[in-house]
Amino acid sequence: MGVDNFKTFGVVETPQSKEQTENVYKEIRANFKATVSDYANQAMFSPSTDSVISKRVLHHITTGDAIIAIDCIEQGDKYPADAKLLSYKKPLYLINSDFIANDTAALRKNNIDYYLFNIGTTGHYPMIEKPDDFNALLQQAIEKMKK
Repeated sequence: MGVDNFKTFGVVETPQSKEQTENVYKEIRANFKATVSDYANQAMFSPSTDSVISKRVLHHITTGDAIIAIDCIEQGDKYPADAKLLSYKKPLYLINSDFIANDTAALRKNNIDYYLFNIGTTGHYPMIEKPDDFNALLQQAIEKMKK
């Protein structure tokens, strides 16, 4: 079960993208709060995200322990998610927003079974932005898993 994740599959890292990633980590280490806030505002909130929600989430993100947060981000980026998905041979159940496109063609191309429960346009936190819709989709996904 995934919530607003597994949207891309098979993205190949290039030397240029690796350098860009390293530069982002340098920026995060130099100025955690500003860099993470900027990223979150660009990629984690949709135009429809209520400002109260985005402020609350940003507060929690930026007031946590920066060292732990950076380590978690880096370790997450290093995790071989694509290889793991292929090895599990289990379907994915995804409750995803359509704010950032879901590359379902790549999942199909790689024979990864999936069920996409589209919650519509929310940011990265659909469970906060649309809790009733999220809970209904979660229940549908659970029922689908039982079959």
